[in-house]
Amino acid sequence: MRHIEHQTRSFANRGIAGKWQWAANAALVTAAFIFVGAVTLGLFP
Repeated sequence: MRHIEHQTRSFANRGIAGKWQWAANAALVTAAFIFVGAVTLGLFP
């Protein structure tokens, strides 16, 4: 049962869900870089 669930989840991640997940990860990394850069430049206390 668990093996079937894992297969289904992996298959779903290769489709639209995978693209959304990739976009979310990219946005998160970008936001992190911007935040670190802003702190380094002293824009935040």
